[in-house]
Amino acid sequence: KAYNDGGWGGAVTAGVEAGRLATDIVGVATAAVGAGKVGATVARVGSTAVVDAFNLTSQAAARWLDAAAESLARMPSNLGAIRYFKDAEEVNRLMSANVLSPAWMEGTKVAEVTLKPGTRVQMVVDTGAYEALMRRGETKYVGNWATFDKVPDQTFARTNLAITEAFKKDVGYVVELEVVKPLNAQIGVVGSQGSAQGGANQLNFLFEKRGGAEFFTVIGGRKLP
Repeated sequence: KAYNDGGWGGAVTAGVEAGRLATDIVGVATAAVGAGKVGATVARVGSTAVVDAFNLTSQAAARWLDAAAESLARMPSNLGAIRYFKDAEEVNRLMSANVLSPAWMEGTKVAEVTLKPGTRVQMVVDTGAYEALMRRGETKYVGNWATFDKVPDQTFARTNLAITEAFKKDVGYVVELEVVKPLNAQIGVVGSQGSAQGGANQLNFLFEKRGGAEFFTVIGGRKLP
């Protein structure tokens, strides 16, 4: 339902919720039958969710795990591979340790994923990058941050994506990019930056800064009001 209603952004939300559900289930099962007696791995293979459960002596726990697997199986196959989840606070601490501004909303999860070729994202860019990307297809101008949300205007970029002037003075354009080879990324909820509230979804591509040229092709773009 989240995918049908919200597209890629909704699917990511569904994935995060399914991850929370699976974590909660394993915790409940462990409490019910004793630590050390429950082991479960939820993995995605193509569009199929696989639950490998062993030492599960509680039928109730097994039914909960089956329900989680069914929920994951209904998610679209183009999600790529979700490797694991981290608390936003943990990722923010790592960013602070590397003298970076914490980017994720506290109290949420950050998914570590591998995006499949064909995945499309939106990226807010300045005038120079827009011209280079649109006129010359120079993907070396691709940055590390993007979103699955449709970006309606510069206010959304400043407020919901929390792209402050300290990060980018010009947020006049948005481009649509398509992933052309498997790409590792973090996906989660934008944290606040000063007076910017955040709250949209965002991706952080895990490659060297300005090193993403090989991963993308330009689909299109437009000026933001």
